[in-house]
Amino acid sequence: MQRETKFRDPATNPDDSLLSLGRNQFTFSTNSVGTVMIPMMVRVEPPELAPLIAGQCQFKVGDIGSSSKQWLLPSVNGSAVDSYGKLAATVEFTDLPEHNNDFGNKWAELWWNGTLVASNKYQVFFPKYGKNHPYCLLCPDCPNWFYYWKEGGVCGIDPDKCAYKEMSNVYAEADFETNFINLSNSAAGTKFPHTFKNSTTGAMVDIIGGSKGIQCVADSIKHENKHFYHRDQFFNKPGHTDTDGDGIPDVQEQTNYEGISSDPAKPDTYNLFAVFAKYAQNGDEEIRCLFCEKDNTITVYPAKDWANPGCQHFKQFGPKVNP
Repeated sequence: MQRETKFRDPATNPDDSLLSLGRNQFTFSTNSVGTVMIPMMVRVEPPELAPLIAGQCQFKVGDIGSSSKQWLLPSVNGSAVDSYGKLAATVEFTDLPEHNNDFGNKWAELWWNGTLVASNKYQVFFPKYGKNHPYCLLCPDCPNWFYYWKEGGVCGIDPDKCAYKEMSNVYAEADFETNFINLSNSAAGTKFPHTFKNSTTGAMVDIIGGSKGIQCVADSIKHENKHFYHRDQFFNKPGHTDTDGDGIPDVQEQTNYEGISSDPAKPDTYNLFAVFAKYAQNGDEEIRCLFCEKDNTITVYPAKDWANPGCQHFKQFGPKVNP
């Protein structure tokens, strides 16, 4: 047998001849004991040779971190079986691994009489919104994206300052009692753009949207950090006159503070109330938090995102990986 090695990208150029009949991206299931099966198949030419050499061939795959591995019958320890003129075997992994970098690029190999004759790359992902990751002391009920993006340092989720919280129609919140940023499932979704008009001057402000996935999380964290900054700088601090009580002192409001000018006599100069009803009394502080989201002060790492859907899955969601 002649050795064949494949380097085709699993997301953009799946292989239809060596591994898993064209599927080489695999995702753990969402049930409490997450599993993923990796079926392998290699063509034999001529097909009539397959039953004759199957007993001399063995498939091998690496581990997926702490996940347990077993070969499914009729294969024993990766032994190849004849499947209509092809060599085949299926391996199953159980329980999602502990670390984010346990996912990603893997290799499947076929050995014949102790010689490597074929190999191909495949990729393993976690279900983004599942909740079957290993135990998380900080947030036991958090979704997989929060656990792995935090553990892997993918998008700025600081374990000492960020927590997960179930919230409806809210990306995140700055909890002034705990000093934590609480992120919801929406934070891993999509940020939408808005345009607001200064009701005093008529000037327009565009809030840049369109960020998805890991970038949406990073933008949400930037937003909430700005709330903490304003609190620490201005809230109940002597020497800062805040006529309208919106959290931004009069002196700052009258200047282009943080890229925004607002009316010190109006707490919601840009009428955020029309889109976000809860900001009628502090819209001028909130619009500055929205505006800061476009600053790339938190680095995201698309090449570390192994969520499905996510940056590297064929169901691409989030920033693309640089070629």
